[in-house]
Amino acid sequence: MFIISAVRRGSSKLFFLTNVSQWIMVFYYMGNFWMNCIVAYEMFSLIKDSYQRKKIDPPSVRKVLMQGVCVYTVTTIFATWFALEVPWPPYSVSDAGTSIWSSMEGGVFSTTGTLALSIVVLSPPTLYVLYVAFTIWWKELLPRSGRTRAISLYFIRILFVFFAFYYPGIVLRSLL
Repeated sequence: MFIISAVRRGSSKLFFLTNVSQWIMVFYYMGNFWMNCIVAYEMFSLIKDSYQRKKIDPPSVRKVLMQGVCVYTVTTIFATWFALEVPWPPYSVSDAGTSIWSSMEGGVFSTTGTLALSIVVLSPPTLYVLYVAFTIWWKELLPRSGRTRAISLYFIRILFVFFAFYYPGIVLRSLL
């Protein structure tokens, strides 16, 4: 699909690489946002049960596989939608090979529409991770010292990755 559209436009290598780059970018960000949300969910369940002194069984292999398959299937579909060479994806590539945060000329999405779609897709995992962090802090479920230090540091890493890497990366990518 990408090669056929690229040959019609005349700059096959540049256009193909730009579409693949778009696909990878959307797949990477969306997949990581949602997968970290699932990790936060599982950690929150573990932390709540542990705080209440309940016996904790790890999630079954089937459950973990289903969560991963669901996230990566939806992410693959979404990334492919962003990289298609049709008038209705929310993200397109100009003739010069630069990325545009809207549909191609005559397309469905404006820059504002693409921004709104991105916010709708990436806000739920972010808000859930913030909710989990706030709940853990407010209810003092996870001390930062002692035997729970490793879990505490791991959860802090999730927060750090969201706000020190993902969001600045998205902002920088949108400016380029």
